[in-house]
This record gives sequence, C-alpha cells and structure tokens, in this order.
Amino acid sequence: MRSFKKMLCAALALAMIFSLAACGNQSAAPAKPAETKSTYTKPQRSFDGLVLEGIDMSLPIDYKVETEGLDLGGYTPEKPLKLKAASYSKKDSDMQTLATQWLGAALEDISGGAIQVDVYTDKQMGADKEILDNVTTGVLDIGMNNCAIMYNVEPMYGLADMEYLFKGWDHVYAFLNSELNEEFSGLLQNKCNAICLGLGCNGFRCYSNNKNAVYKAADCKGHLIRVMESEMFIKAFTAFGCNALTMPGSEVSSALQQKTIDGQDNSPMITYTAGYYEYQPYFSEIEHTAQIYGFTFTKDKFESLTPDMQNLIRKVAKEILVAATKKAQERQGVYLEKLKETCKTVVPAAEVDKQSFITALEDAGYYEYCKGLFGEELINKIENLAQ
Repeated sequence: MRSFKKMLCAALALAMIFSLAACGNQSAAPAKPAETKSTYTKPQRSFDGLVLEGIDMSLPIDYKVETEGLDLGGYTPEKPLKLKAASYSKKDSDMQTLATQWLGAALEDISGGAIQVDVYTDKQMGADKEILDNVTTGVLDIGMNNCAIMYNVEPMYGLADMEYLFKGWDHVYAFLNSELNEEFSGLLQNKCNAICLGLGCNGFRCYSNNKNAVYKAADCKGHLIRVMESEMFIKAFTAFGCNALTMPGSEVSSALQQKTIDGQDNSPMITYTAGYYEYQPYFSEIEHTAQIYGFTFTKDKFESLTPDMQNLIRKVAKEILVAATKKAQERQGVYLEKLKETCKTVVPAAEVDKQSFITALEDAGYYEYCKGLFGEELINKIENLAQ
C-alpha cells in the first residue's frame, strides 16, 4: 500500500512537470509584431515652390519613406544620422547648391528622418578646394566638388574637363548613365579619405570678357582669364592665346569688378546668377567643356555605415545628380536669353568657330598631352558614347 502511494505521487509529479513545460512552450511563442506605418512628415524647405526665371526649382523627385526591411545601423528619427554638407555658391540660386540642398532633403525624406543633413552655402565652408579638404578631414561629411578640383587629387578626373570631349547634352547623359560614370566615381577613394557618390553636369562652360566679342580662338589673344585650379584649364586657355590665371571661385566677382582680370569661363547660368555679367559686356557660347561635378563623402564615415545605408545614400545621390543635370540644361537656355538682355554682345554657339579652338588646341599639343595622361582608349570610349 505504501509502495502504491509512492508510485501515485510520482505519477502526479510527472504530470505537473509536463503540464508546466507545455505552458512554458506556449508563453515562449513569439508574438507577431504589429505593422507600423511611418509618421514622418516632410518639413517646409526654403526651395519649396521656388521658381527661378519661370522654372520650378522645388525638389524634383517626391521621395517616400523606404526603410522597411533595411538595416539603418540603429539610426532613427529620434536618434538620426546627422550629416554636414556644403556647396560654395548661393543658396536657392546656383544649380549645384540647389542640388546639394535637394540631396539633404531627399535623404531625410527617404529615410523617414533617420538621416538629417545640415547644408552650408554661400562660402560658409570655403570655396571648392576647401570643401574637398574639409570632406577628407571629416569637418564636412558631404561636399559638392567640380571634377577640376578632384583632378588635383586624382588626375583622371581631368578627363571630364577635356576640351570639346562632350558634343552636347545627349552625349553628357549617355556618359552619366554609363558604366564609365561608375568607374570615374570609384577613383577618388583610392587617393584620399573621400569617395565620389556620382557625377552630374552643370552646363557647358562658355567665355565672357570686358575687351571684345569672341567668335574664334584668335579673338581671345592677350586676355587675362581666370580659370579653374587645374592644369587642364591652364593648358587649354594658354593654347587659345590667353593669359590664364588660377583663382578660387569665391574671388572671381571682386576680381572682375576691380578689373584685375579681363574675363572668366562659366555656363550662362552661373555667369548670370553669380552676377559676373555686370562687369562682362561680351559673352560667347564657345561651349569648350562640360562642367562635370559630383558629390563627395568622407570615406571612413561612409564605410562605418551599414551596406543598406550606403546603398540608400548612393541611390539618392545619383538620382539627384541626374535631376539637377536636367534642370541645368533647361536653365542654360533661359539664362542665355537673359544675358542677351544685359550684355553688349552675345555670340551664340551657332556663330562660334569651334573648329578654330580645336585647331589651336591641336597645334599646342593639348590632345597629345591628354592621351598621355588619360590613355587614348579611355578617351575613345567616352567619345564613342556620342554615337
């Protein structure tokens, strides 16, 4: 009898253990997470509804929050990734600066506020060269930089500035949408603590001066012309017969006003929006090179981000650069008409003897210099994109 009671107690104990184990398994089953929708609201921006010379300059792409399933590295709207970006020219005016402002807004929108970008303009972080320096040292996270400045770190970027390489806007778009754009964008990171997120175009560089109308290369002879801080530009303008003087973009306006220099080369858009036309009665649409630029990003900062975050930033940067290029094309024609209203003489592209400039470059050995620097094969690849 006593033995039977012991067996009964043992059976009851085992039953209780199995019962508790079953309950434990039920309570450990993970609850299905409730689906949550983003509560992000786009803030008001200075360029919202901005119209310049009849052209809408609002953010051209309506980005929605795209973070579902992405690893943002723990960054949230409450604890965001805070970045500092800069472009040296005027806020809400110059196309490259607007592109930088758009990039900051787009990154915030697509991340639902998990990325927040403060954009510095109007030379607050220096001129083009200083901005790239600040990106490489980590003072800035993102910079807008012309290829002429990146050339001083990686000479291959000089190819983008080769005289008469690009035959027109269709050729530019073919380049921006090609694998060559990807190759060029990857060059910078091998030479400094910065990467290039992608390239865009701010228009075709033209020629203005305070001496005489320019129809052919010989008309430039003796002009003291400010050029970008690049050997490519120095050699080209020397071939045209000019006295080429390198100068930061931040100093051009005062130099023109004081007649320290005779002229400069920039797109119709920049020549007008920067106010250069006020001191330059002669403007010629020589379109000697496309103004290719890109967004740079501090390399070690970028590499510290998750792959998903990196891909998101690259994607948005490339889309913004293409959108900004399309706006630049639209604005180039508009501002050429504005210059016709303000300058004494505007020589349109159809009246410029571009072959005279090409011949001057050939005679000076400019293209042989380029072949030695960049390689004939790569030059041909870009030229063939025009076909």
